Amino acid sequence: MAEDTARRLQARPIPVPKAAPPASTQTTLLVIALVVATLYLGSDILVPIALAVLLTFVLAPIVSRLERLRLGRVPSVLAVVVLVFAGIAGFGMVVGGQIADLANNLPSYQKNVHDKLDSLRSRATSAGSGGGSPGTCPRTCFRSREGSVACCTTPPPPPAVALAGRETRLSCAFFW
Repeated sequence: MAEDTARRLQARPIPVPKAAPPASTQTTLLVIALVVATLYLGSDILVPIALAVLLTFVLAPIVSRLERLRLGRVPSVLAVVVLVFAGIAGFGMVVGGQIADLANNLPSYQKNVHDKLDSLRSRATSAGSGGGSPGTCPRTCFRSREGSVACCTTPPPPPAVALAGRETRLSCAFFW
């Protein structure tokens, strides 16, 4: 009897089905293409869901703190949602104001760019033709100590005068 029990308790191999053969390269590429296509086509649905999950993880600690203040689950969630929407609205108002300011100043920016391009073109043509004596240019601009800009058609002042105003010929040449 002991031998029967010992024989029954001996380890016997368990039949295991054969492993599936490795997938071919074509099958692997097909699966990758299907996954990419699914993610691309489903991005209209998946991106908002992913953002909602991320916002849930970000806002959950705030809701938990409000619950610890005995505010309750629903009022805590509503308070956090109202605060988030108020923050988004405030950010939108700031950005909207900046865009409106940019739109109002766009004509002056456009004029400024055109003036600078005209100045560069005139300097390039005068330098290319060799016109004028050394030290002269068709249009010279100087910046005063107060920051205002004065443009004239006279040659720049001699270096001694320019250094007194802390401006040099080189700095005036590059100020356009």
